[in-house]
Amino acid sequence: MPSPTVWYNRPMTWVQQHYSNSDAAPPPVALGQIRPPDALLRLLQRCAPDSGRDAATLYLTPAALAALDTDKREQMQPWRQFLAAAELLPGGAALRQADTGLALFRSGGRGFAVIPPFPITDRLAGPEPRPSWDAGPLAQLLAADYTVGAAARTAP
Repeated sequence: MPSPTVWYNRPMTWVQQHYSNSDAAPPPVALGQIRPPDALLRLLQRCAPDSGRDAATLYLTPAALAALDTDKREQMQPWRQFLAAAELLPGGAALRQADTGLALFRSGGRGFAVIPPFPITDRLAGPEPRPSWDAGPLAQLLAADYTVGAAARTAP
């Protein structure tokens, strides 16, 4: 995963998309593309399914991502399959290595996996997958102000 990047003082996000052959043509976004937050949220809004269509969202903290394969709850099976298919795409191996967690959006056979620039927290993730296409927690994460610093130590 690339390091979080700053563009116009806003963090950027890695987007990985997955489509089955039965879905409409994907929007113009390259696999592994870094997008500014506002463009990413517009893309997710534009790709949101019509109301009444099967859709779901899952936010995974770094710990939940690491434990996904051992989470044997039946409701997690479609997410394991979704992530396994996305990992086969170019650059998809980075998804399992995301040290900030993942935001997963799917509707039918299409969806997005987003590696955010800052960690998904338990508060944002919630305990269960959401039964709708819900970019709200990701928008909160991207809109938050973060203080990032570095310390240097010189040898005496």
